[in-house]
Amino acid sequence: TVKVVPGGQSIGASIHAKGVMVVGYSPIQTGSGSIASPSKDAGIQVGDTIISINDTYMCTENQLAETIDSSGKNGQPLKLSIQRGDIVISLTIAPIFCKETNRYRIGLYVRDGATGIGTLSFYDPSSRVYGAIGHRITDSDTLQPIQSEDGNVVIAPVQGIQLGKLGRPGEKIGIFSKGDTILGDVQKNTEFGIYGKLTILPLNDLYPEAIPVASRAQIIAGYAEILTVITGNTVERFSIEIQKISTQDYPSSKGLVIRVTDPRLLSRTGGIIQGMSGSPIIQNGKLVGAVTHVSILDPTIGYGCFADWMLMESGLISKAAPGQG
Repeated sequence: TVKVVPGGQSIGASIHAKGVMVVGYSPIQTGSGSIASPSKDAGIQVGDTIISINDTYMCTENQLAETIDSSGKNGQPLKLSIQRGDIVISLTIAPIFCKETNRYRIGLYVRDGATGIGTLSFYDPSSRVYGAIGHRITDSDTLQPIQSEDGNVVIAPVQGIQLGKLGRPGEKIGIFSKGDTILGDVQKNTEFGIYGKLTILPLNDLYPEAIPVASRAQIIAGYAEILTVITGNTVERFSIEIQKISTQDYPSSKGLVIRVTDPRLLSRTGGIIQGMSGSPIIQNGKLVGAVTHVSILDPTIGYGCFADWMLMESGLISKAAPGQG
């Protein structure tokens, strides 16, 4: 029987992308007064990732800008390697001098990573492997999944709550910064959350020891609880009802349908809110899954993924062959 320590702590995650992501177009005002958009004209699309320029790997926004400006000053065209979904595209673009910035540019808004608030789901005290958030971190502008190269997680105290309403998901308002003490690294950004290793094991007074992980066959409809933070750093338990358990032979993030029944949580948050993703779901003393999404039509309803899938992603258990369940 696999045992892990349930989480519930509010965390801030910062992940660094593989390459530099294109999040928008920024037309260039040329010296003649005309407007140019060389990247758009060359076929670069929002959501693409710039992997390299002239065979040099691009790590950061600043490196990208410096490479473009330097190449433009030297009259050198840019040979770009672009990741678009599962394919790699090669493009050649000539930088244009921008009158407004006094730099050579190709007309893009870019981003080299992302940050977000979520919840720690579990960790293994012996290997220090953890799982959190329960779904993939995506770029806030393009909504494209971020292919993570590295990153870290820190404790992010909850400073406030935006109440969830019909048609408008609520959210936790958490604060964290680069100077905060790092809990651990981020090694994977997957459909079932982020995974890595902790350097500091966070405390959970409600479950100080590891508990068993339930198989999908052991989960039943009915009473359960989630662990999450709604004020400061205090992990609390709240009652929910598991309403539906999907039969899944293949991994999916909506294996459980849950309804918040706890009066206090309903009054504070309206139900499931952003930042609650990853909150561990516990039933009969076992970890059964983690919160992943909220229903836009009814914030008291949410979805969860099975703990099995998260443990497989973490490497704590081996991935089952298709159809084995």
